[in-house]
Amino acid sequence: MTDFPTDATEWNVDAQRRHLAEQLRDARALPGAPLGDDADIVAMSLPPYYTACPNPDVAAWLSATTPDGHDDRTYADPGPFTTDISEGKSNPVYKAHSYPTKVPHPAIMRFLLHYTEPGDVVLDGFCGSGMTGVAAQACGMPPNDLRRDIEDEMGKVRWGPRRAVLSDLAPTATFIAAGVNFPVDAKAFDRRTAEILDAFETEWGWMYKTTDDRGRERSIDYTVWSEVFTCPSCAGPIVFYDVAFNQRTGRVDESFRCPACGKELTKDSVQRRKVEVRSLGGDTYERVELRPVKIHYRDGAAKKSKDVEDADSSVLRRIAGLALPGRVPTHDLPIDQMVHGSRLAPKGFHRVHHLWGDRALVSLAALWKMCSEEPDPLLRMALLFWVEQALWGLSWMNRYQAVQQGKLGGSQVNRQMTGVYYVSSLVSECHPRYNLEGTQAVRGKRKSLVKTWEASPARLGSVAISTGSSTHLGLPNDSVDYVFVDPPFGANIPYSDLAILVESWHGVRTNPAEEAVMGRAARFVRTLSEYGELMEQCFTEFQRVLKPGRWMTVEFSNSSNEVWLTIQHALAKAGFVVADTRIIDKE
Repeated sequence: MTDFPTDATEWNVDAQRRHLAEQLRDARALPGAPLGDDADIVAMSLPPYYTACPNPDVAAWLSATTPDGHDDRTYADPGPFTTDISEGKSNPVYKAHSYPTKVPHPAIMRFLLHYTEPGDVVLDGFCGSGMTGVAAQACGMPPNDLRRDIEDEMGKVRWGPRRAVLSDLAPTATFIAAGVNFPVDAKAFDRRTAEILDAFETEWGWMYKTTDDRGRERSIDYTVWSEVFTCPSCAGPIVFYDVAFNQRTGRVDESFRCPACGKELTKDSVQRRKVEVRSLGGDTYERVELRPVKIHYRDGAAKKSKDVEDADSSVLRRIAGLALPGRVPTHDLPIDQMVHGSRLAPKGFHRVHHLWGDRALVSLAALWKMCSEEPDPLLRMALLFWVEQALWGLSWMNRYQAVQQGKLGGSQVNRQMTGVYYVSSLVSECHPRYNLEGTQAVRGKRKSLVKTWEASPARLGSVAISTGSSTHLGLPNDSVDYVFVDPPFGANIPYSDLAILVESWHGVRTNPAEEAVMGRAARFVRTLSEYGELMEQCFTEFQRVLKPGRWMTVEFSNSSNEVWLTIQHALAKAGFVVADTRIIDKE
């Protein structure tokens, strides 16, 4: 029998994980169960409330958390919600972790307050980063200014927390959802992250040291790396930064001259140049040549830069001879099945660990290991939630952008191109502390998360999260009071592709067999009609679990009328009637 404690001190996560391990065989046979070893799935989970597989306890949770007499109430149909909503993206919970698509939770709160009552169960079958769960809990503890705004708009509403069932196909999504929906001790997180950064600095800080023009040791903020091309005229090497980057304007010139023969060239006319690389993952491969060209550091509050010197190169050579301090993902990228695999393979990036340089790979291995060894399960989740956000920003995909918002300067944190795997010809390789804490600690990512969890309305036991296909939710018939969903975007976003980088570190990956995405690669549903069939199956499952006469809201942002019509047809086939259409402006 599974227990559902609401006090974290009474929550025996180890026992719950053993219970989950016993049920994994059946859970992994369900649609959309993720790929990965049993041990990794169990380690990623916080059962019974969050499982990185179909949650075997979600029906029992629903029964255990239903207030006495709740289902005996007389239901009063509120009718359709008929107000357009405008809500910004500046909320700290919204910004706590990046994800391809989100709806700000204050916007969702309006729907919950209209369609549900305290204690009701809300379902989000495409939960993404978990904002519906945040909204359900925030209805019980809204900030005063938000409470006033909503009451000014909607009049009298019934405040009080709702329960939420969240489901998504992607382990990376449900892990983020757990991070924003479970209670994290903000003070413990603040203390432990500071300790981890200090421990990292003690053991590995030498990798990010340089000297200034007076020979004083300085800590590197970031190093600019440049792709090296070959001149088609004289076959000489062309360091792209040296010939094309204008340090006065911070922009790249369209044309430039070969430093050896003087031929005028453009990026389209030069030839790609590859070198053999020995990775710390143990393999040797050919990829585009990348060369460090500029080091940026601080002297007090002043930002300074310098050319790469022999001593700096010596540090890089020393790093290349290290053994990794922890486990890193080294499996092949499914290049032939990826929408954007064609952007990686020609440049020589074929395996997951190829996406980081030696220094970044050592740093991430060390940080991931330190966070994974945290004994407190909620704090461990929070630490990995934090480090996850550096995975893209410490990779070769972190573009060097000297000009931001029309001005020279600005942060180089997480400058990767969104929605795509793309290695630029100019890369910023950041110090982990620069990425995870920032140059001003009180304003950086670490402190932002502290503030987010300090103000969080999350309570243990209010939300149940499952990882799998929404064609099979594991809930009883007629058990849900309201459904709010934001379906996948047809062909716009290759979700499972983009999840590979982060999920590989967890060892638990999205099973794309039931991913409702049209596309141009083998891992995706390939036609609009097949997309519609999958959406119909999900909507039919929502119809099965939704109580008779209750409401579902479908938030949809695809600009394609064809895809929207497909969604409408799927809704009709599943037995739903579209009662009204309104606008959510995410400003």
